[in-house]
Amino acid sequence: MNDQNLQVIKPDEVNVPARQSSMSAMQILQTAIEHGISKENIEAVKELRQMVKEERDDQAKIAFNRAFFQLRKEMPVLYADREVKTKSGAVAFQYVSPDEIKNMLEPLMSKYGFCTLAGQTMTNGEVTVTVTLIHEAGHSEPRSFTVRVSPGNQLMSPTQCDASASSSAERHCLIKMFGLRTRIKSDSDPRNVGEIISPDLADELERRVHETNSNVEAFLKFGGSRTGKFSDIPAARYSACDAMLRRKESEGK
Repeated sequence: MNDQNLQVIKPDEVNVPARQSSMSAMQILQTAIEHGISKENIEAVKELRQMVKEERDDQAKIAFNRAFFQLRKEMPVLYADREVKTKSGAVAFQYVSPDEIKNMLEPLMSKYGFCTLAGQTMTNGEVTVTVTLIHEAGHSEPRSFTVRVSPGNQLMSPTQCDASASSSAERHCLIKMFGLRTRIKSDSDPRNVGEIISPDLADELERRVHETNSNVEAFLKFGGSRTGKFSDIPAARYSACDAMLRRKESEGK
């Protein structure tokens, strides 16, 4: 062969076919449909449909997790906007209401493609609220919270207690779902809002315990005090403590 007939090809002029990436389940399914579905390949198509569903579910979950991570990064601290008082006017406890939580959450959820659905059930003196967080990509995550329903106390009627229990369950469910941090606005108390009763209410319970000659140690244990002090009784246990003392006060008359 005559060297003069040889053509020199530079490396950057070589056209190498690009490597084909593996086909997704959707592409495989589309190819099968285009070639016609027969009895021989219908089972394979069913498997491919399942593969497509799983692939879409995986992508939706990934999108959900990424959006939720960004949402949590922008979550602010919330301050108490409600308070519960005794008949004497003393503040029993303060808390962040569901409305306050929703007013903060809704713009952020909309920004990252989220919305919520809520439902509730009541059985055996308990109310359970379930909040489902839904992402626009298609994935959703439900969370539930259950609280006991009080039969009524000096602060509220039975009907009000039902509504309060439902509201409390929803509030706690949202707090746990979004990892919210709540504070008492007056002194920026680092504890969760409503964790313990107010000093005035602690004094009131202690007075009533002594007036009814109740067993102090047993009462504090019943009230859930972790340190053996009235000032450390959780606010959530106030209704039960109040109901117990009212029974004793009624028996003593």
